[in-house]
Parts: sequence; structure tokens; C-alpha cells
Amino acid sequence: MFTNMKYTGHLLALASVASAHYTFSKIAVNGEVQGSDWTYIREHTRGYMPTKGQEILENDFRCQPGGDSGANTQVLAVSAGDEVDFQGAFGMTSIEHPGPAQVYFSKAPGDDVQSYAGDGDWFKVREALLCSSPAAGADLTKEAWCTWGEDGIKFEVPSNIPSGQYLVRVEHIPLHGAQGSPDGAEYYYSCGQLEVTGSSGEIPAETGQIPGMIQPDDEAVIFNIWTGATEYSRFPGTPLIEGGTQWGSADGTSDAVTGGSGGGSTSQAQSASTSTSSSDESAADTSYSAPQESSAAEGTYGSESATSSSAPQESSAAADSYGSGSESSYGAPQESAPATGSYGSESAPSYSAPAASSAAPSTPSSTASAGSSYEAPPNSYEAPSSPPATSQPSWTGDSDNGGSWWSQGNDQGGFWKGAWGSPAGRARRTVRTM
Repeated sequence: MFTNMKYTGHLLALASVASAHYTFSKIAVNGEVQGSDWTYIREHTRGYMPTKGQEILENDFRCQPGGDSGANTQVLAVSAGDEVDFQGAFGMTSIEHPGPAQVYFSKAPGDDVQSYAGDGDWFKVREALLCSSPAAGADLTKEAWCTWGEDGIKFEVPSNIPSGQYLVRVEHIPLHGAQGSPDGAEYYYSCGQLEVTGSSGEIPAETGQIPGMIQPDDEAVIFNIWTGATEYSRFPGTPLIEGGTQWGSADGTSDAVTGGSGGGSTSQAQSASTSTSSSDESAADTSYSAPQESSAAEGTYGSESATSSSAPQESSAAADSYGSGSESSYGAPQESAPATGSYGSESAPSYSAPAASSAAPSTPSSTASAGSSYEAPPNSYEAPSSPPATSQPSWTGDSDNGGSWWSQGNDQGGFWKGAWGSPAGRARRTVRTM
């Protein structure tokens, strides 16, 4: 009985964070989905959790931990000029994190991408910047970014590269927690296996290695979106190749896609876009000018627990949970720490719940299967004696009635029933390693 409820709770937890954390598992070509989850994209073991900080210097940054699954992944044939879309997994229908996206190709030696580790040269064929202008009122912390509200990462297959098999890596880099810190940006990425036909040319000169082409302290990935900046003028990684496509612009005055096999520009308007301009204004910027100087906003946003989309607040109330799937819950940094005693800290095994929630846990949530009763597992989980996470967990649900939680610091998550701080509530938690 407990096992069934645990499984149901796990699925609900996945669904609740669908747009807050994500990965990419399937491919559409010219609008038609090909295969199913992990047919043409290498399945990995990180789930929907992001890579952060020094982790981007590890070999797993190529295709995720467990991403050496090429032999079990099929190769999808595409043609030069096709539009390819790496779509979200776990039911994710829209990206609702603020930040740029990019797509890289790496030619497989001997045209055998299934055995290729991705340790060769990578070149960029797509970058997505701003599609609405912050100077004209678009929100740089939300819909100003081209990828906001998208179901995945799209790109056009270049026509000026050699035909053959490629490892293709799409990447989204949310910046809501960056604020000048090398540990704040989040990286969501997956690797697909494509065979390109109908193209001809040489491997571009603008290549780089993964890991290595992005450093944790690069200006592009510590960029602070909370300071009132009106453009994003520095982009991570290598320059866009000739024949690649840029979506949007550094200042968001255009939502056009420029470059590609046609060399012109086309409008790819999004529902959140507020302005467009001529193709002359949206020409691809390959000069990568230095970013404007801006001081880091005060506060400690980046723990995934900020509470509103307004300016910094002075309130000391405990932060609401982040990661519930509703991106309207996060916002600018607060100027004071959450109130002492707020639930959600794994680092305090002796923590007792507030008086209002110290009673015995309430009846199980309505999400339980009909006719079932909730039973505590035989081996109750107790909080460890030392902090296991580098960041506080985030929460979904009610502290008295149950919900789900996750912590990026050690890639753990789970769910509980009953008051969090009470012994009964603690006994009914389940921890899963992701």
C-alpha cells in the first residue's frame, strides 16, 4: 500500500516541477515528433535536475551523467534546412526560466555517433537571446527571453557542414540565480544523435571543447538579470558559425531568426513578445561586445526560494517554495533571511514544528488511491546530523498536509505526509536520490 502511494506521489512531484526543472527527451522534425522519449536522445541519469557551478568542468557536462548511452540510442536522419526541436521530458510543455539557449554539433569520427564520447570539437549552430526589449518594458527576468514559453530548443540544420553523423547538444542556461556568482547559473542540456544529409562543406573553424568552452565565472553566465539591465550583450561558449542561426538580439528589439541557409531573417514571434523590427536591426551579432557593468543586487537569491516577481523586499517572512511549476513564484532577491524556524531545512535534525503545526498529521491527501490508507515505512527516515545539501530544499505543498521537496545541493528530493516538523511527519517522509 505504501509503495503504491509513494509511486503516485513521485509522479505528482514530477508533474509539479515540469516547467521549473526539465530535460529534453524527444525530437520533432519540421513539427512532427519522431519516435518517443529517448529514441534519438541519449537517456541519462540526472533526471530533470540542473548542473551548476564546478560541475560544468566535468566530462559529464557533455551529455549528462549516464549520457554514454549512445549504443542504446538510435540515429535520426535529417536534411539540411530541416527545423529540429528537442522537446521536454516528464510532461514539460513550456520553458519558464529566464536565460539564453544554444545548440552545438560535434562530428562523430568514422560516422559512428553511437560510440562517440563527444570528446572532439564542437561548433555552435544556434543561439537564442532576447525577443522582447527590456528598454521597452519587457521583463528581463521572464518573457524578454526568446525561449520563455517554448516547448523545447529549436534549430535549423546547417547546409554548409559536412554530411554525416553528429552528436548534437542543446542547452538552456537560466540566469535567475546567477547574480555575479559562479555557482548561480543552471544548465539544462541533452545530446541527440543525428545523421545529416544534403549538406556540404568543411568543419567550421570556430570550435571548442566540452568541458572547457564555458567557465563558471564567465561574464555571460554570472550575468545579473535583477539590476535593470536592458540588454544581454555577452554570450557563452564559442561564436556562432557562418550558416548558423540567431534568434532574437542582444537588446530584444527583434524576435527574428537571422542567418541560416537563406541568409535572411524570418519572424518567429512568441506570445510574450512585445516588439519587432526590421531584419537590419536584428542581424546576427558576431562581435560579442563586452557586457555593461552592473553591480550585483543585494540579497542571496539563487537558493530557489525567493517569493515574488517584485523588487527586493524587506520582509522577514519565510520564503514560499520554488519549483512548483509556476514561475510566477520566484522574483527579485530579498534583503533579509527567512524567518528563523521556517520549515524546510534538512540541516536541523532537532527541529521542532511551530505550535500551530505540531499536532498529529492530518489525513492523507486526496491524491491517494481510493480505499487506501497511509502507512509509515518500517524504517523511519531521520534527518542527518550534518547538512547534506549546499542549498536549502525547496517545497511544494502545505507544511501541515504534505507535499514534495527537492534540494539541488545533493540532488535529493522526495515528498511527505503530515506536519513536517512533527515526529509523525518526519517518520513519513521518503527520500529518493535522483
